[in-house]
Amino acid sequence: MNLIDERSLYQTVTNAAMFLFDGGTFTAAQKTRLTKWILAHQNKHEDFIFYPTVRDLKTGVTLFSGERLRTKLLANNVVELETLRLLALIQPTSPSVRRVFQAANEQLSALCFADVRERRVRARLHRFFALRDRVRS
Repeated sequence: MNLIDERSLYQTVTNAAMFLFDGGTFTAAQKTRLTKWILAHQNKHEDFIFYPTVRDLKTGVTLFSGERLRTKLLANNVVELETLRLLALIQPTSPSVRRVFQAANEQLSALCFADVRERRVRARLHRFFALRDRVRS
């Protein structure tokens, strides 16, 4: 199973999120490969750590719910936050991932006084998946 779409960071993140949403689990090797691929696609020149690819911006970013994003700012935010969320799920203790979380905290704090904490993200996701499992039962 290959979840990585070489042309699209967002599609890769969406593929992995859908796999987890459907009850899939990653092996340690899959987590490592996916994490390395994602980290290699960090944006070094813009205000966001993770940024939509040219293809993402050309074809448009669509949420998991099917909603199509209409502004570049919203697409930028969604790609960044969904990528950070996925990293929090698959490799939260990796030193390289923790450095990305720190950089995200610093950037977001400077922009909007927000504080991204992976524990909050993980707790929300845990509640989301618990609700999903209850609905499926």
